[in-house]
Amino acid sequence: KHFRNLRLLDKGQYLQQVLDQHDISSSEWKQLISAEVMVRGTHRNSGKEYLMVWEVSWIVDRNDVERAERRARILRRWEPSALPVVAGNGITASAHEAAQLHGVLVILDTLIADTTSRAQ
Repeated sequence: KHFRNLRLLDKGQYLQQVLDQHDISSSEWKQLISAEVMVRGTHRNSGKEYLMVWEVSWIVDRNDVERAERRARILRRWEPSALPVVAGNGITASAHEAAQLHGVLVILDTLIADTTSRAQ
């Protein structure tokens, strides 16, 4: 509802391009290759395109939020609009707090939770 033109990226192909074009450490590579889903989409209101880096868990915890945020932070070196996203059926209180603190978009049971102003 908040994004349009969503396109699932071929993570392997995308990350190969990143590796070919940018200096990236082994630990950064491990973080990025471990991302569960990468999606490009355009925000309906702003028209801005985002690269969304997803971490998906049944119950989102603080570690999920931190992983998504860390991966988006790495990508922002060459993708300034990289947006961390966590998705799940539920979220712990500490994860919700961390998502608010770090501007991580939270999607619960396919509904976007109001935790960030970054993409709004």
